[in-house]
Amino acid sequence: SNFIHGKITDSDNVIVGIGAGIAVKKTKEEAMEVLDNRIKDLERTSETLAAQAQHIFDRLRSVQIDIEKLQK
Repeated sequence: SNFIHGKITDSDNVIVGIGAGIAVKKTKEEAMEVLDNRIKDLERTSETLAAQAQHIFDRLRSVQIDIEKLQK
């Protein structure tokens, strides 16, 4: 990581990345809203992925049981 010394001259606004290498100036409140929305999106995605992983695990377990029955 590289760091640069600097001074904050505008503490009312921040620069927020919006994707594709693009950043825009937002008020602190707007930036917090953007970040809160990102967190909510990540939490929803995490929940969806966990549910999908559980479904896959359950299906694999079912297949394993079927295979064990065929081997008997």
